[in-house]
Amino acid sequence: MVKRRVVVATLLRSAAVLAVMASMSMAQQPVTTLAFKAYLANNTDSAAALFKIAVSRHPSDASLRAWQAEAALRSSNPAEALQPADDALRLDPCNAQAHLVRASLFMPRWAPRGRADNDSTWAHLMEAVNCDASDGNVWSYVWKYAIMRRDSAAESRALRSLVTTGFLTPSQLTQAEWVLRSLPPRAVLLTGGDLDTQAPLAAQVVRGVRTDVAVVNVVMLIAPWYSVPVLARHGLRYDASGAGDSTRTAAEMVVAWLRREASKGTLGRPVAFALTAPIDTTSRDSALQLAGPYWLVVRPGAAKTDSANIADSLRNADALDWRGPAVAPSDRSPTHRLYEPAPALLVSRVVLLENELGVQGDRELARNRERWISNFLRRAGVDWPTIHRTLKRSAL
Repeated sequence: MVKRRVVVATLLRSAAVLAVMASMSMAQQPVTTLAFKAYLANNTDSAAALFKIAVSRHPSDASLRAWQAEAALRSSNPAEALQPADDALRLDPCNAQAHLVRASLFMPRWAPRGRADNDSTWAHLMEAVNCDASDGNVWSYVWKYAIMRRDSAAESRALRSLVTTGFLTPSQLTQAEWVLRSLPPRAVLLTGGDLDTQAPLAAQVVRGVRTDVAVVNVVMLIAPWYSVPVLARHGLRYDASGAGDSTRTAAEMVVAWLRREASKGTLGRPVAFALTAPIDTTSRDSALQLAGPYWLVVRPGAAKTDSANIADSLRNADALDWRGPAVAPSDRSPTHRLYEPAPALLVSRVVLLENELGVQGDRELARNRERWISNFLRRAGVDWPTIHRTLKRSAL
């Protein structure tokens, strides 16, 4: 019993020593380094406080003030972003990051009630791109506001700039082209995020890939400034007055209409959900079919999978270069940097979904697919722990 107490006490002392050493190690790091680490870990409240300390030590550093502003903007108190952004612009009137923060503070998401101003947002966005046209973070917002302003030239310029600045990475563009080329003619591709929407649009504008496909972001459909022009440009004649169900959001009603018309064959073009689309829009009922890197809206009772199309899309994926990061080093979104998966994982997901839906019980085929996924992801540069987790989730 005494020996056990000695062991426990020794372990407790060791843990305490390790904790002290860790705190000393953190304390020895420059506060700016700690601020960036907190920011990239999406601990934005801590990051804003640490950047504030760094600014107090380097008051003439406009870049630090801009980072303080961006961290505050993403924190629980975004109003605190205003002063450091203004201070950064006082020190450096051409600081693109500070202009983007000021633009954001006029957006409905961050502006005080009644203070949103789209013209002011646009003015700061234009200042930002004039100061630094290499900042892809700005072009991402320019694309959205160009749609709002019905400025097709600015919309195309933004998409081209997302490619030339490297903000859309080669692997993201590979994924986009692969998805586009896998779709049936004149498909409506419903997406869910920023990158999975902008990448296929950029592939269409910059590389001319599958311009017959209509790329529509289901999340943004909630905003009339987006849904009205985007549906109209693709000849999708949605009538909101006849939508009915008032318990649904505007986006949900548009998606329900697209699904209904496509399943009846009256839309005039097929509808497909990207595998990255929100799960609540792609409930797996009898009117959805896995036909590649997407769910295709089909008539009720159709097969759950289209094995021929899936096999063709996988052969095409196998011939492409999927190496490289999913997110650009210049992307300042901590959410993107933390959670955006390697594009090659989308390919493995197609295989795993088909296995789940159609080939259960075939152990030989399951083992072959496990080997294929492992080899494919390794060639794509995916690390072994991620490959192992992917295969473990597959239940192959």
